[in-house]
Amino acid sequence: MKISMMGSGAIDVDGRHFGDLGLVPGALRARKISVVEALQVSEPFELVRADGHVQVGNAGDWILQAAAGDIYVVRDAVFQAHYVPAGA
Repeated sequence: MKISMMGSGAIDVDGRHFGDLGLVPGALRARKISVVEALQVSEPFELVRADGHVQVGNAGDWILQAAAGDIYVVRDAVFQAHYVPAGA
């Protein structure tokens, strides 16, 4: 089986085109439930990861740290759409 992501965002499965992965027979919708540590930064910043990769953040963007320890920048609009406070 060959599955390819097309430039348009469509999915090709063995020569059959689908608008997105959810339209492929047998696909299901899944929800990822995970807890991350999050820090909103109030000024523009650069985040330099351990591998040397640099990510640039704008004022109001977030730095997230996953359970595995990886850190990354998330735009505020994305954070607001996908995260809620987990409590203490």
